[in-house]
Amino acid sequence: MVDVPGFWVFREDSRWANGDGVEVKAAEGERVIIFAPGGGIHALTSPVPYGLALSTHLRVLAINSRPAINPSTAFPAQLLDALAGYSYLTQQLGFKPENIMLVGESAGAYLHLALMTYLGDLKRDGIDFGMVGAAALMSPACNLSRFDARPLRTDFRFPGYRKAIVPLQAYHFPADSLASSPYFSPALAGQFQYLSEAPHKTKVWIQYGDSELFADDIQKLVKRMKEQGVDVREDAVYGGLHCDATIRRAFGKEEGSWVRFLEAVKEMGWADSQASSKSTGVV
Repeated sequence: MVDVPGFWVFREDSRWANGDGVEVKAAEGERVIIFAPGGGIHALTSPVPYGLALSTHLRVLAINSRPAINPSTAFPAQLLDALAGYSYLTQQLGFKPENIMLVGESAGAYLHLALMTYLGDLKRDGIDFGMVGAAALMSPACNLSRFDARPLRTDFRFPGYRKAIVPLQAYHFPADSLASSPYFSPALAGQFQYLSEAPHKTKVWIQYGDSELFADDIQKLVKRMKEQGVDVREDAVYGGLHCDATIRRAFGKEEGSWVRFLEAVKEMGWADSQASSKSTGVV
């Protein structure tokens, strides 16, 4: 067993900061967010969980996953790390799966897609570990079989990075199997029926920049989900960058894609409507 740190993010004026402690059991009907950062980013270096906690007045569990740097940390190590965070909330703190929202950016969004896929696979195998109530994904990596992209002036990423990263990530899987894997290439092979099965439908919201490197793969992901009956909404940011909302938040731009992201989270039901709207900061 390998310990992978996760961090609670919450408002300074919340009950978790003033007496109850952050690891208190879930209240009846309480909703919570699991945040996973983009590749190479520590959960607490992303500005997203702080903004989420401030805006929604909810607890946000910001999780990390092990980087794929050797065979022992190749996939599915990252999936197991995400599953550990989910298990912590459901098994230890008593959160109902339908009251959990997954929020991820880039590789973190890819990780959340894998987690939902795995929960669906478990259910098909007769192991009902529940399913999250919603997912808000920013620029999800969703086709790791693709290496043909060319550099774009509208994206700060150089496509050649995949040739170095993906073989490490997929070390235990044949290269020619990636395109047919729902875990590595959900845009091409994802089976999402589990997101629309009883007892509840999982709401999905996906945002991406229309000029980013792999925008066409994300469009394929959205199309595939819609064809399989998933309640998914798409937000293509005109002229937007990869993880446009994250970048706007990082530079203090409380506008555009960042505002739309927060509005989507709240519209799906992840906000404490009883809490004061006054903002005093987070810890």
